[in-house]
Amino acid sequence: SHADLVVCDDVEVPNTCATAALRADLRERLGEIAHVLSPGGTVIYIGTPHAVETIYAAEPPQAEPNGEPGGEAPFLAGYARLE
Repeated sequence: SHADLVVCDDVEVPNTCATAALRADLRERLGEIAHVLSPGGTVIYIGTPHAVETIYAAEPPQAEPNGEPGGEAPFLAGYARLE
């Protein structure tokens, strides 16, 4: 069975983002939504950022002072945003 709409409400909370490992696990689990979403389906993320490396970030992390890149693209890059 597939879903036409998936609403991810408050998936980032202290218990899911307190460490880098938890944040990685959260991103992996959220990536599994694609397996249940119908073609052309919609995913909505609703929530409040709880970590510096939040899944809700609009911009990638800033570059480090030593010139190292700041990190990968935001998790929700490509999604329309309402704030």
